[in-house]
Amino acid sequence: MKITVVDALRLKKEISEKVRRIQEYINYGSESLYGIHYQDGEEMTDNVLKFDKLLDLLETAFSYSEEINNKISDFNFNNTITHKVRRIQNFKYGISVLEKSLNFLNNKVSKSFQVIGNERKLVVSTFKPCMDKKTVKGLIKSLKTDIRELQKEIDKLNNEEIEVSFDYDDVESLRIDVSE
Repeated sequence: MKITVVDALRLKKEISEKVRRIQEYINYGSESLYGIHYQDGEEMTDNVLKFDKLLDLLETAFSYSEEINNKISDFNFNNTITHKVRRIQNFKYGISVLEKSLNFLNNKVSKSFQVIGNERKLVVSTFKPCMDKKTVKGLIKSLKTDIRELQKEIDKLNNEEIEVSFDYDDVESLRIDVSE
């Protein structure tokens, strides 16, 4: 079946949830999971999916999980998705640093009187930032544009298709059905 990467990511999450439910059913199940109870030689029917069936379900779910994870991982590697995501995160950090620096990029002049020897003198202190606000704001704008462009690339790539050997019905069949 061919599906978009976006759908594959959703399906991956759904498969993981199915695995979690099967594991939970096994972990919190009763002794009835592991065998059949007999009373006076007569089989006592219980409405519990047996351990061997659960292991089959779990094995199938694991194989779907591994396959879809590998396909997504290969796709991400071949299209440098992780590199693009890391760049976006770095740009966002850069923006936060630059935005914080805006508070400190004001020219400042302060005047004070100090007594030097027997004389009182006016001392003028000045602060001149190494970059002006306009330059910093330009850098922020540029980084935001870069983020948008990278996100567009990722969104476009995520609409491409990958192929998996199972379909939605196969994943749906991984539910725990005690009526068998």
